[in-house]
Amino acid sequence: MIYRIMYDTDSMTVGADFIEMAQLLGDAALPAEAQAVLEKAMSKSLIGDQQKERTTRLLNSFKSRAEADKKGQAQFEAEATKNPAGELDVKLGEVYFGSGDYQNAVTAITRGLQKQQIKHLDEAYVYLGRAQVQLKNAAEAKKAFMGLKTVPNISARVLKLWELYAETIR
Repeated sequence: MIYRIMYDTDSMTVGADFIEMAQLLGDAALPAEAQAVLEKAMSKSLIGDQQKERTTRLLNSFKSRAEADKKGQAQFEAEATKNPAGELDVKLGEVYFGSGDYQNAVTAITRGLQKQQIKHLDEAYVYLGRAQVQLKNAAEAKKAFMGLKTVPNISARVLKLWELYAETIR
């Protein structure tokens, strides 16, 4: 969660942080977003020579996994839409976000929040807010981030970071 706010505020300046974030996203079955993170690190020349070969292999792995996800996206959307719980819709929204389809991310996550039964409610609100930021919907982004206040047992520090970030959205 902290890496996401660092990434979104352009506060990450060390290649190892980008690599760690990408690996965590890959472990969370979000290869398209992991790919974008590594591509950003490489475009900023933050990957050192000793890390380049490993990072390139990792990037290629994420690219192929993201392509496979894209091929199965229609089926995933059909399953999520039919499911009475919101968990699959939120996951679908995260996948859409990672591939840069922010409007569909908002649609899927909003549908999931309406259905409820979401394991990681904090993730849902963060991705919804991040997608709204990308769509330049400042008021809706702030509203989504303020939804974090309703999440049971959220870390006060994490909540404060997202509140501070929300204040910067214009």
